[in-house]
Amino acid sequence: SLATPLSSTYRGYLKEEIGSLQKTVHELSSRLESANDPTVRDRLREAKDRLGAASQEGDLVDIVRRSDGRLREYHPKLNAVRWKQISIVFQGAMNALNPVYTVGNQIVEAIRAHEDLTPDSARKRVEDLYRLVGIPVDRIDNFPHEYSGGMKQRAMIAMALALDPKLVIMDEPTTALDVITAAKIMDEVLRIQKAMHMTIIIISHDVSVVAKVADRIAVMYAGQIVEESQTEQVFARTLHPYTEGLLNAFPSISGEKRRLEAIPGSPPSLLTPPSGCRFHPRCKYAKDVCTTDPPPYVVPEPGHRALCHFSQDFFTQGGLGR
Repeated sequence: SLATPLSSTYRGYLKEEIGSLQKTVHELSSRLESANDPTVRDRLREAKDRLGAASQEGDLVDIVRRSDGRLREYHPKLNAVRWKQISIVFQGAMNALNPVYTVGNQIVEAIRAHEDLTPDSARKRVEDLYRLVGIPVDRIDNFPHEYSGGMKQRAMIAMALALDPKLVIMDEPTTALDVITAAKIMDEVLRIQKAMHMTIIIISHDVSVVAKVADRIAVMYAGQIVEESQTEQVFARTLHPYTEGLLNAFPSISGEKRRLEAIPGSPPSLLTPPSGCRFHPRCKYAKDVCTTDPPPYVVPEPGHRALCHFSQDFFTQGGLGR
């Protein structure tokens, strides 16, 4: 259910996965004892590997529980996840490169910090990454100041992909890039995502970027997800006033010309958020209940939730108009 916290959902999934794999390992072990079948042996080895990975993920979920804002303990298994399973392209990535080292050497260093590779083997991987992200291989020994903004962004994407992660987080990947370069970068990101079969989370304020690349959208306001759904549903049947405000503040390329509408007011301080719904001081639909009662998540259709007292009403009327 979309109303269930993600951590609880993930723990439930891991429990089911581990239980299923344990059963598979037991059954295959019994079969291998009665008949030394190479196929069964291979399946058993694969099942044990998957069981070990699932158990490790379960350990990590327990490790990263927070107490007083700090990790309870550091665990070596975190290093098995960092950059290998999850990596990130930081906001302002163009300023993240060390100006006194060549770009290629910085990526080589990141690879060798996690894998026992020779410098030549790591460099060969960097060359492959450059081809993947569209940087000429002969630029591998250039310094950051010799790269354009788009090339620096591609280099940071290459670094994030260096260890073949399952999940890449991109924080404002098109910041400070011109429109044409930004479009090319996002085209490359889509191509790479399909080629490597990985998941990408993009954090962005640019509606056009999100509309182009995202399968699902989670709209956040004041630290809360206020609407989440498939991309098409968010645009076609908007269920939260803040989402409506975001879309109204963005020009349409193909539709009729209209005056853009800014959302009145300013975002609240998270130290002292408003009572009730956090968006109510800026919401044109706000009523008395919005000022006193925190809204629940409403799920009017499968896969689509919104944090608003009136989302069911908005859904019934076909979504908030623009």
